[in-house]
Amino acid sequence: RRCSPRTPAKHRAGSQARLLLLFFPWHSTLDSLHACTLVCQPKMTASVQRRRADNAADAAATAANATVAGELVFDLRDRNYYSRTLLHRVYSELMIPQFPLEDEREPLEHWEHYLTQDEPDPGDSEFHLGLAVQCETTPDAEPVLDPQTCIILGICVFEYYPDSQCGFISYLVTNEKYRKRGLSRKLIRFARDGIQSIAKRNGVPGGVRTVVLETNAPETLSEDEDVFDGELRHEIIERLGFSAVEFSYIQPAIREGLSPVYSLHFCVLRDSPAVREADEQFPHGSVDASAVRDWYTEFCSVLQMRNPSENPVYIAVMRSVDRHAKNGRLPLMVHACRARIAPVTTHGVSGAPAYIHGGERRAITSWCRSDAVTGRAHRGVLCRAFVDLQCFCGAHCAEPAADSAVACLLCVLAAFLSRRDRG
Repeated sequence: RRCSPRTPAKHRAGSQARLLLLFFPWHSTLDSLHACTLVCQPKMTASVQRRRADNAADAAATAANATVAGELVFDLRDRNYYSRTLLHRVYSELMIPQFPLEDEREPLEHWEHYLTQDEPDPGDSEFHLGLAVQCETTPDAEPVLDPQTCIILGICVFEYYPDSQCGFISYLVTNEKYRKRGLSRKLIRFARDGIQSIAKRNGVPGGVRTVVLETNAPETLSEDEDVFDGELRHEIIERLGFSAVEFSYIQPAIREGLSPVYSLHFCVLRDSPAVREADEQFPHGSVDASAVRDWYTEFCSVLQMRNPSENPVYIAVMRSVDRHAKNGRLPLMVHACRARIAPVTTHGVSGAPAYIHGGERRAITSWCRSDAVTGRAHRGVLCRAFVDLQCFCGAHCAEPAADSAVACLLCVLAAFLSRRDRG
């Protein structure tokens, strides 16, 4: 093998290889030989490192843009592609395994209704389902779609909200067997192009104000409660062009009889008119708070929330937006899942959680999961109690009493759990 020692180039392939064989006879272990070659190799210069990094980035971009033979990305709402069989396969093969909680999964019959209607119902959003499949090809390498035999690679469900002029990516799911081949990037690009074309068709020449999505907040879920690594998911979403917004987001109940979902982050597309780049006031960028309010209000209306102004979930979210907004803008977060705030002291109780501007949810949940709270079951109870109390106190207590009320009630619950353990 050719090494990279300090001898002239014309002698590298011969003398150094012979030296290695002299020092390590044939019966030497491969581990020893590998260790020697690692020691012999010189350190890469900065220019070589940059060149290799650039080559790796170019290769990744090429792989993301490349189209695999037989791969097809299309809108299932398109009458040329719609298939009820294919829709049922998507739901059973991707949606149910990746969204086991019924509260986070929209019913299949709703999707069938949205995809088969000619125009959205009055006051409803326009629903689309981007689908990537791999299928057989003709001799001319043209894909032939067969709903029964094609391989479902991934989906991206996206909607357009006309009143707020915003797009919403409600689901992005890829097949576990076909990941790391640029599918998410292709589906997001397909959804962005589709949302922009819908906006222009609806008389918005400048396109949408922003595109939003929801994602699980890793700090509020344990590893066995999530089907995917939470921190890795956030890294992927950031690489796809989205950033989490700093406020306490709550997803309303998606239909009657289900519960709101509290364990979510709200993210926006950085490359959109409503988002500004970093400045002195917002080191990671910011988004127009009115765009967030308008979209959430329309979202609640589409979900048929009755009397939003009296609904505790809606009130809590609006108050959180108001509390975090500065000069009409909400700050963005970078690597939100990696931020952890150390436990602090509140109301004379050591280690109790406190609301900290710009990170209250992470502060409390990190305390709930810390060693100060004994027992995994207790930590889960406290995490759920926090989100419930945050919603209730945010709706029924005046500022800043809501912050103190949540912290005090969690301390009482933690003390009760600790005493119960001691009998």
